[in-house]
Amino acid sequence: IVVAKNDSSHRHLASQFKNKTVSRIYWAVCHGLFRQQEGRIESYLKRHPTNRLKYISEKIHEGQTPSGKLAITDYQVLEENPDGL
Repeated sequence: IVVAKNDSSHRHLASQFKNKTVSRIYWAVCHGLFRQQEGRIESYLKRHPTNRLKYISEKIHEGQTPSGKLAITDYQVLEENPDGL
């Protein structure tokens, strides 16, 4: 979580996100096993067609024109527990 303490900090943070000079790291606990230990997921995010509060991920096939914003996720499995415990 990033929080700006004042207007100046907020403008500076907003500028970094706009210019893509900042990166994000997410940690997740997932159920099941991954087929690959690391990889890249590329899709396009756009608003859900009927619920404007939600977003959906759309994969683009050859010849299609994307209607959303490009989202790239690089992932790496840090640990697996085959027993599910």
